[in-house]
Parts: sequence; structure tokens; C-alpha cells
Amino acid sequence: MAEGYARFFGRDRVEASSAGMLPGAGVSRDTIKVMEEEGIDLSGHRSKPLTREAVERADLVVGIGADPASRYPDLLEGKLVYWEIADPFGRSPGRYREIRDRIKEKVLDLLISLGVSDRKS
Repeated sequence: MAEGYARFFGRDRVEASSAGMLPGAGVSRDTIKVMEEEGIDLSGHRSKPLTREAVERADLVVGIGADPASRYPDLLEGKLVYWEIADPFGRSPGRYREIRDRIKEKVLDLLISLGVSDRKS
């Protein structure tokens, strides 16, 4: 969800890529559905593992749920933003939407703070 919003609101001003500490087999149908409601298509997205190389290349790493500093503490100093947001997997559609909306708000706030977007919605 965060990658989808970062690409949508950051347009050509930000490069976003998502990865997981324990990536699943793919993006859940529920995630795809609630993001489609926002006009964002995640149907072609695939889960990828968080690698040392990806962290090294990144200017900023946003951790959601699992803290990537536990895996790469030597690489994340000064470039980690951590959001404690629950994983909606297996929850109700309403819970997916709540988490989606929270992620949207956090991504927009981050992009605004970085001067990448001036949009609030």
C-alpha cells in the first residue's frame, strides 16, 4: 500500500519500492481491492524480500510493522522511518480500509515533509 501511494502522490519525483522482512506469496486480493477503491492498481505487484543491497541503495527506508533495524542496524542509521501499523492480512474489509487510510496519511505527510508533494489528499 505504501509503495502504491508513494508512486501515486510522488509521481515522477520519487522512486518507491517495497520489500518485506517475511514477504508472502503475493499481494493479497483484499489489498488489491481496497487500493483499487483509491484508483491505485497493485495487481502486478509481487512480494520481495528486504535485502542488504536494497537498504544500501535507499535514501530512506520506511519500516511498517516489522522493524528493519533488527536485520540491518548498521545500514539504517539516519535513514529509517518507522511506522507501527498493523498488518491487515486476514482482517475484515473495514479493517483493511482503516489501515489503508492510515498508511495513506503517513505517506502523504512524509512526502510533504520531504518537499516531494504539497497534496494532502
